[in-house]
Amino acid sequence: MNESTVRVTVLIVTYNHARYVAAAIDSALMQETDFGVEILISEDFSTDGTREIVERYVSNHPERLSAIYSGNNVRSNEVVARGLRVARGRYVSILDGDDLWTSRTKLKDQAAHLDAH
Repeated sequence: MNESTVRVTVLIVTYNHARYVAAAIDSALMQETDFGVEILISEDFSTDGTREIVERYVSNHPERLSAIYSGNNVRSNEVVARGLRVARGRYVSILDGDDLWTSRTKLKDQAAHLDAH
């Protein structure tokens, strides 16, 4: 997906979220939109298996997911900042790795609201 077709970047921020991160990623993957979405995972050197789960998802969905991996723990501000630096979307929606979205149209609804205002 090139930069001009990405309207929303989903930035998933993870650190030791092994129990929850699959649900977070699945909730981003289930989004129903009529525009381009990139899903970027910023992984902060987790020690509980989070990184391995993220790697598996990226391997299984290379056309929809990409990841940035820390070589050491850099803390939440930098994990978010580095994701924002490479995000290609007009809008960015941040999803913590231990949260999830329940609405399949969350991104579509929010983008429409932002466009209208």
